[in-house]
Amino acid sequence: MSVLGNMNAIDTLFFIFFLSFIPISWFIDAAALGLSFWPPNTTKRLVAWWVRLCDPLLGTPPLWFRAMTWFEVLVYPFFCAASCIAIYRGLGKSRWIRLPAVVFASIVGYSFLFIVAEYTFGSYKNPAPWIFMSAYLPFFILPILFAYRTFHPAKRLASTSTSRRVGARKTRKSTGTNVVTTTSSPSEKEEKKQQLAMMDEPRKLRSRDAIKRPSRMTTTTMTSTTTASNS
Repeated sequence: MSVLGNMNAIDTLFFIFFLSFIPISWFIDAAALGLSFWPPNTTKRLVAWWVRLCDPLLGTPPLWFRAMTWFEVLVYPFFCAASCIAIYRGLGKSRWIRLPAVVFASIVGYSFLFIVAEYTFGSYKNPAPWIFMSAYLPFFILPILFAYRTFHPAKRLASTSTSRRVGARKTRKSTGTNVVTTTSSPSEKEEKKQQLAMMDEPRKLRSRDAIKRPSRMTTTTMTSTTTASNS
């Protein structure tokens, strides 16, 4: 889990895919070679069931299919191991995997198309084509996506640091929300309004008194003006 924890979801998917491809090549696909000592009898019984279900080409393979199987058994596992190493180190640092990834995607792609063409136009008839396609289509799509991924890698994400950052952000957001809620509570607003009203009340009273009672200077001026007019 510590190995997978240092990768994002897409790279983890590719890592699991290539890691599982190795035993599939050595234990499942190797049954098409017709060797008496390999794979084990348990695997041979499993392959025989799969042949009856949806893949008769694997049970009685023609020469071209056996040639592809030899290549798959001898070459594919080493490429898959190299891909796992490149994914673990980071595809941005492992540019050497780009060309092998393109070659691998091309070989797997045309091999899949050859098999589909044989089932569609050849002498082999597939009893369950939908099961066959659903089982083998990921082995056609994922290598192409991985080849594209090697040219557009993403930065490795550490799950521990990411979780810490997310937790810190949540804490900050919750703290900020509490502050906003506290400052904007209705009771405190009412208290502030009452305090402001109490502070403004003396000012209002003084302004009213000033309006009602004119100043002495104004009264004296008015009296002198009246006296002058009478005289």
